[in-house]
Amino acid sequence: MKSRATVATAKKLRSLLKEHLSTYYVVMAEMKVGCVVVVEHPPESGKYVLIEETKPNKKGRKNLPGGGVDAEIVDDKPVWESVVKCAIRETKEESNLKVRLMGYLGFFGYTQDGQLHHAFAATSTGGKMKTSDKHPTVETYSLEEVEALHYDGQLRSDRVLSLINQSDCGIMLPMEAVHVELTDAVLPKPRPHLAQPSA
Repeated sequence: MKSRATVATAKKLRSLLKEHLSTYYVVMAEMKVGCVVVVEHPPESGKYVLIEETKPNKKGRKNLPGGGVDAEIVDDKPVWESVVKCAIRETKEESNLKVRLMGYLGFFGYTQDGQLHHAFAATSTGGKMKTSDKHPTVETYSLEEVEALHYDGQLRSDRVLSLINQSDCGIMLPMEAVHVELTDAVLPKPRPHLAQPSA
């Protein structure tokens, strides 16, 4: 039989865990969460999809398909799509390719603008590459060609080459390691002690 002290300690731990999880979701709600996808097309070809950026500060640079997580309002609360759904949707929107996610490459953040990105490796399963006003070129490149773009300063960031190298080497977690239910959760309201101080 458990002692009263043991039961009390267990309750305290559960309470702390619940508070930390709540804090985690609030922090995530205040960040811009998105995905980038390393797409091999055609499958097992050693060619990777890059899109051309048109944003003023990165115009003409090559980048991986990706974008921000979308949300819909359910019962006056934001319900965010999972990072898995985001990765598949954004790849289709930016390249017109359907993909199957093969592994999780990790996450990285940009502290200056509060962005957090999850990276996935994928293989194309259908569709034909298509350009748009936002992405005037959508093309495939070998690893050697991506390296050449990197040295010419034509990539959006160093991370593009780094993630393609990682995917090419098979350094990734299995998709089973991605807990989709966490990112599909309804975000709680901000806790009072996390409110930003007034100016």
